Amino acid sequence: MSSNLGAAMHFFPNTRVHDAYSWCYNTTCNTFGSLRSGIYDRIITSFTTIWYKSVLECVDDDSHLLDVGVGTGAALVANADIIKRKRLHIVGVDYDAAYIERCQQLIDMHDLKNHIEAVCCSFYDYPEASCTKVADDGVEPQTNTNTLGNSVDSVTFDNIYFSGSFMIFPDKEAALRKAASLLSSRTMGRMYFTQTFELSRNWLLECIKPKLSYWTTIDFGEVTYVNVFEDVLNGGDVETVKVVQIDDGKAVVGVRESRLVVAKCRDM
Repeated sequence: MSSNLGAAMHFFPNTRVHDAYSWCYNTTCNTFGSLRSGIYDRIITSFTTIWYKSVLECVDDDSHLLDVGVGTGAALVANADIIKRKRLHIVGVDYDAAYIERCQQLIDMHDLKNHIEAVCCSFYDYPEASCTKVADDGVEPQTNTNTLGNSVDSVTFDNIYFSGSFMIFPDKEAALRKAASLLSSRTMGRMYFTQTFELSRNWLLECIKPKLSYWTTIDFGEVTYVNVFEDVLNGGDVETVKVVQIDDGKAVVGVRESRLVVAKCRDM
């Protein structure tokens, strides 16, 4: 779409024509972004709200949590009562600008500005914690910006949460290394994963699931099996501490389970 807009502007240099095409392009992008956000909320939030509750109930009061792949934030803010009661401080990261814009709207609507920050960036590019640690030596910490344009200083977190987002990462071991670098303590810090697992080989779902994004605009990734997930954690020097089954209405006995996996960095 952008290339067609550029061509049109080349042939119609008049300022009013420029403005008209710019308005059409921006309106189309904003409308499509809002549509995608609405689809995301309708399809995902029904069960991810339960996932978030299971994690937020686990973390300590007054703790800091990094939510990787926060999406529109609908499932997060649906648990506003827990967030406020436990005085949690949460940074939600997502590379999708439309999702983050919607997330910021929900933060404002639920009066969670003192608890949640929405940041639009790739998790791989999120500011390294080490930059803040050397700031006293004259090195400026890296920063990123949220949808309001405020700078977000690099910080460390007590907990890092992947809500169904982890197995979508192209380089999962790199994501684990990044997560480890952002934990305030390798021994006490925890990584939380909520994920739907197929308990046996599902050939049909393996074919269908990667293509769902064409119809829903949501990247569901590939089918996740327990042994594959565990192998990835082991490869990233992360070990499982606890596994809890989540009753989110998606389970099929002997076929499929949703689980909360609590993990930590392996002792060096």
